[in-house]
Amino acid sequence: MNFYTTLITQTLAYLGCFLAPFFLLNFLTKGLIWNFLRVLSSRGTKVLIQISNPIEHYWINGIITGKDILYSDKETKKEKKPQKRLTLEDHNIVHRIMGVNAVIIDDTKNIFLTKDLTGVSGYNSERNENLVINAINKPKNEDDERREKYMFLIAIGSLLLVGFCAFMIYKLNTDITTLTQTINTIKELLPKGGGVI
Repeated sequence: MNFYTTLITQTLAYLGCFLAPFFLLNFLTKGLIWNFLRVLSSRGTKVLIQISNPIEHYWINGIITGKDILYSDKETKKEKKPQKRLTLEDHNIVHRIMGVNAVIIDDTKNIFLTKDLTGVSGYNSERNENLVINAINKPKNEDDERREKYMFLIAIGSLLLVGFCAFMIYKLNTDITTLTQTINTIKELLPKGGGVI
């Protein structure tokens, strides 16, 4: 066996020894380890979510957007529905698990649960998601269109001004170069003694 074959074999063996327990523990904890690492690496933009329903408890991660948490549970992913959205209304909902923010969500009632598994508030996530989508897709009014036109004109004017300034700097640079060459030519034509030609 040559050196490279041995190196590749040992690398794959060590990688297998590392990844096999990781995937086994992730399977046994119902996705806790992988989702924990994703939330930890997000540096506060994601939250660890424990989905609780009568059949099972499992872990996912969600995205924090202002006071809302966007997440996709198993049902949402399987049926290819839009993400669910829940609004944080109470500070007692979010708790820390191993240094990351975590929440517990009751999947059947669409409510947040506290640490002692009592519900915080009823919530209709599908209705709220439809309201958000309608607000995003609402037709624009005349003021918005006029504002967009002004912003476009300001952007074009700014680009033209920057282009004009760049051209003037280039022109000034070429003028300075030409002037320097002219001075050097005159110096070469003058006699070395400093007398008159």
